Amino acid sequence: MALFSRRDLINKANSVIQKSYYAKSASTILIESYKAYSPLKTYDIFLSHSYQDAEVILGLKNTLEERGYEVYVDWCDC
Repeated sequence: MALFSRRDLINKANSVIQKSYYAKSASTILIESYKAYSPLKTYDIFLSHSYQDAEVILGLKNTLEERGYEVYVDWCDC
């Protein structure tokens, strides 16, 4: 049994996108969240994925962060 369904993660991403000031894309929100990155910070979870899955990853990242995890998304290292 899966911990998260793709549909649930997309729904979560859509709620995050709707809350963003200008209804930004999932990839833009993820890249902007990287601004809080610090090389001294430790992360619990490393997400490596395809850029095409940005919407699902945004939902997963936010879901995990709501559960108290620090999440690093690999392609946001811009």
